[in-house]
Amino acid sequence: MDAITFRLAEPDDLDEIVTLSEGIYQGHDSLPLMFHKWLRTNNMAVILAQSSDNKLIGLIAYFIVDDRQTFVRRFERIHQDLRGQGLVRKFREYARNHAKPQTRTIYVYKRQCEFTERAQLFPEDIILFNWVPFERLRSNIDHILEDCNELFAEDCVDDSIPRSISFGTYLPTEKFLDWRTAIYSDDPTLFEAHLLHQLNRACEFIKSDFVFVCFHDKRWTELTKKVIEEQLQLNIHHHYVGQGKMYLYEKEFTR
Repeated sequence: MDAITFRLAEPDDLDEIVTLSEGIYQGHDSLPLMFHKWLRTNNMAVILAQSSDNKLIGLIAYFIVDDRQTFVRRFERIHQDLRGQGLVRKFREYARNHAKPQTRTIYVYKRQCEFTERAQLFPEDIILFNWVPFERLRSNIDHILEDCNELFAEDCVDDSIPRSISFGTYLPTEKFLDWRTAIYSDDPTLFEAHLLHQLNRACEFIKSDFVFVCFHDKRWTELTKKVIEEQLQLNIHHHYVGQGKMYLYEKEFTR
């Protein structure tokens, strides 16, 4: 591979990025539709990689969270003819070095978390939002609320602290419309109420076919399946097993 040059993306790069992303995630790719918004986001960078003849060969995007303590990779793209050649390591190294002046300490590149059974609203003080785990910091809350369409908690009396909360976000992708929710609760009744309310809000907000993605503690998986299959009468269309479990349900609705 000839020498690679890197530069920050610009608005006019969108068409090339769309071409680079063709076929990614079978139509569930949100990058082309989020591109211009990300260019305007202060704590985010979209970096392009070009060959010696100035052709786009790849892309990597990252953002800085946790009071400028953490560097998180969001998207990576490699030209289909160049995959498997170790280029992603070069992209990641460049992005890491590019982020260093903006962070006090880079100690995490891409994080995954698994909810525990500790009785608190945010296990391990981590908020999982749109596939990204955030520490429970005010700066992160502000960032989350910029992208969040709906935020719900149960009615509380006497200024008591909520025992449940859920985030709902509308996210269009290349071929589909997504509604992504994260639900936090130690109570099964409250969890079920949030699940149904988020589904209802998705229907009201989108008013069309959509994909509903729910992040929750693994202890609520069976309850979620019961609500989806028995109460809502949805049928399993696909069962994906990767790093975790994902069930895809499908139902035809009469309008």
